[in-house]
Amino acid sequence: MEKIKCIIIDDEFKSAEGLATLIRQMPELDLVAVHTDPIVAKKMLDNSDVVLVFSDINMDQLSGLELAETIEQKVVFTTGHRGYAFSSWELGNVIGFLKKPILINDIVKVLNERIIPVLSTEISTTLDTAENLSYKLDGKIIEVPYDKILYLETAINYTNIQSELGERFAPIPLWKLERGLPKSIFVRVGKSTIVNKNKVTGFSDNYKEVEFMGGLKCKSSKHYIQNADF
Repeated sequence: MEKIKCIIIDDEFKSAEGLATLIRQMPELDLVAVHTDPIVAKKMLDNSDVVLVFSDINMDQLSGLELAETIEQKVVFTTGHRGYAFSSWELGNVIGFLKKPILINDIVKVLNERIIPVLSTEISTTLDTAENLSYKLDGKIIEVPYDKILYLETAINYTNIQSELGERFAPIPLWKLERGLPKSIFVRVGKSTIVNKNKVTGFSDNYKEVEFMGGLKCKSSKHYIQNADF
């Protein structure tokens, strides 16, 4: 398994640096950034290959709970207040919880019991030369031909695959599937939506929706569409 790219978000500098020291001792983790400003961190995560976030919950500008609701990455919360743990588990992308002060053994435990089992889900990768989107479900390989896919949309920890063959749900987040999708065919049109360019028939007047044959539509963003290669 390749190293897991992660970041730390904590508005207390000493706390963030203390956790960074521990994480850097984990050979399975690749710490790419430490942020004390959650708003700046969130903007970075919108276009990043980071897959895991260690985030404090009680932050002034943007709480960890609010942050987790708006990102696709998996989250391990860190806090000195155990009471927050109960509400944090309600979020679909939260996979672990660390109570401050955090020790090296705490990191090892959450890594082995929560992080690695969740993030080590194997996907049959999709190359530009491949013809199918492939993923594992209940031990079986599911294949959906690229030329049948209309769009893919985030559904918490799953991806909703809308195709001419019907609707499917892959137990893999969209950001992870996106890594293998051929860019010659697929393009992101919103924070949570990727479309097959060859299947698009038009856009709504305000670019809030992408249109397909048969009247099917999906949500989109003007910002993404204007920067997309159609």
